[in-house]
Order: sequence, then C-alpha cells, then structure tokens
Amino acid sequence: MTVPNEATLVLGGLIKQSTNHVKSGIPILSNIPVLGYLFKKLGYPLAPLVLALVLGDMAESSFRQAMLVSQGSLGIFWSNPLVGSIVTLALLMLFWPLISLALDKLRRPRPLAQAE
Repeated sequence: MTVPNEATLVLGGLIKQSTNHVKSGIPILSNIPVLGYLFKKLGYPLAPLVLALVLGDMAESSFRQAMLVSQGSLGIFWSNPLVGSIVTLALLMLFWPLISLALDKLRRPRPLAQAE
C-alpha cells in the first residue's frame, strides 16, 4: 500500500481476549473430594475407574436381567465353572487393595508392651 506525501493513513483492528477455565477430572468423582482422596490413598488406578464409569450402565442392566432370570439368587454367577472363576477373579481384583492393606497390617510386627 502506498500513501502519498502529507496523507494520513489510519489502520484499525479488533483484539479479542478470552479466558477459558477448563476443569478436568472424572465427571462425578471430581466433585467429591473425599472419594477421590480414598481412591488415591488406597491405590486404585484411574483407567479402570473411567472404564467402570463408561460401562457401568450396561453392566447394571445386565445384572438386573440376571437377577430377574435367577429370581434374586446370586448363585447364577457361579452356575458354571468358567463364569464362577471370572466372577471370583473380578471380585478379588476389586477388593485387592483392601485385602493387601489388611495383610500388611497383620504381617507388621507389633511392639511389645512393656510392663511397669
């Protein structure tokens, strides 16, 4: 762009500034700090927790269907060896952090109480 001598050129523009506050975390549990603290303290990994949140609805409807078919009996989950072993391993993995914590407390030597 050329401007002749003694001419005035006015340039203008717009500046847009924005501030985005991005909140990250697990959608429901990030609002409940106590549960988040317990999961962190007990050593639950994040990936299975996210998977449970994603697949939880489908698992719940399948569980309800199984309970209706078996008329409320939990024995349906151990009705054959394959399903029973998978359910047992799943429950063991679910509660393993609590089991290992309890085993560590039992294995830890206790100080002897000194008599006065």
